[in-house]
Amino acid sequence: MAFDLAADPDGFSRAAADAVRVGRREALGVRQLAAALFSCANNVPGTISAPW
Repeated sequence: MAFDLAADPDGFSRAAADAVRVGRREALGVRQLAAALFSCANNVPGTISAPW
């Protein structure tokens, strides 16, 4: 098994790059979702703004 990974060192770096890309996309999605919720809460009349 270890030899398979050593024979294809690029496979590991590709997997790592994919993981980083997915992580960035997830972080961006969470940030956009939070911003959307925040702006919606601010735009709805009658809502109580958060104490923080």
